[in-house]
Formats: sequence, structure tokens, C-alpha cells
Amino acid sequence: MDIMSRFGNNEMMYIRFLKKFLEDKTYVALENAWKNKDYVEIEKTAHTLKGITANLGINRLYVLTNEMVQAVREKQYERLEDIYTKIQKEYEETKECIEKIN
Repeated sequence: MDIMSRFGNNEMMYIRFLKKFLEDKTYVALENAWKNKDYVEIEKTAHTLKGITANLGINRLYVLTNEMVQAVREKQYERLEDIYTKIQKEYEETKECIEKIN
């Protein structure tokens, strides 16, 4: 399904939801879970963020959060540092792009 069709092909509605992404607290919750090395919470918040980014078509962040979910589920904790660093970078870049939208 095309991303815009999820929003009734309404660009203004899509932009509104993109901007709401910046207010969403899931990324902050992931940061807190990461700091606490709480793998259950890391999986939960990464999974939530994965769904949000999939629905909004934020594909690179979706792919990374999916990687994180899979790594936790497979107990491949040694992979998480690299994935988390990439998520941080991608989140900041995504945030900057969304903030530039009028």
C-alpha cells in the first residue's frame, strides 16, 4: 500500500502526522530503555517505533528499528550498540527533515 493512500491521498493530513511524530515520546522511551540496558523495554519501544515509522513511510528508521527488535529477540545483544548508534543518527536526520516542512 502506498503511504499517501493511508492518508486518503491527503498531503496536508500526512504532513500533520509527520509533525506529530516529533511530539511522540517513543524515541525518548527507547533512549531511557537503552540507558538502563532494559532489553524487554528496548524490544517494546523499538517495536512501537518500528510500527510508527512504517505507517509514516520513514523507511530507513523502520529498517533500523526492525533490526533492533530482531537482535533483542535473538539475544544478539552485541549487535545493539551499532544499531542504536545508527538509530540515533537516523532519528536526528529525520527530525531535521520534518522540522523543515512548512
